[in-house]
Amino acid sequence: MIILIYFIFILRKRIQLTDALKELATIEEMYAYDFEGRRHDVGDKLGFLEATVEYALKREGLGREFMKYLQSLKDNDTFKDLYNEVADSSK
Repeated sequence: MIILIYFIFILRKRIQLTDALKELATIEEMYAYDFEGRRHDVGDKLGFLEATVEYALKREGLGREFMKYLQSLKDNDTFKDLYNEVADSSK
């Protein structure tokens, strides 16, 4: 049944998990977990990137090196103008 619901929403050209879960709830019991923490909308391009970066920064053995890489981007000629533009707009 779950697979059928999944394919119905794929046929709409975009997977809508919320709609699929609502439909599933009419068929069988559902449970949720209320968590504390940061939520990311990974269906959104920016949300996906934010989640990926934050996960990488928290990961042991990767976080420090990745932070150094991110910091190096501000001095990279390719990204320097963009970095300065964003830095100026946040003042």
